[in-house]
Amino acid sequence: MTLSSFIVRNAFRNKRRSLLTMVSISFSLLLLTLMICIWRSFYVDQVAPEAARRAIIRDRVSLAFFLPAYYRDKIRSVPGVTA
Repeated sequence: MTLSSFIVRNAFRNKRRSLLTMVSISFSLLLLTLMICIWRSFYVDQVAPEAARRAIIRDRVSLAFFLPAYYRDKIRSVPGVTA
């Protein structure tokens, strides 16, 4: 009997224990991936310095409403604005 056949035979001897082990390892990897994504989004992926010069213009009533068309000329008339 080789070591690999012994490991495989013993691992699937108790199916419930093997299933719970695989589920717990999968769940822990899922949690680890989620925590790494959250950590990266808060601490690693900082805003680029170019974004500091960007102004976000929106309607004061709601995000669903567009700005009036005549605002385009007002915004473009501001010195340094390119768009």
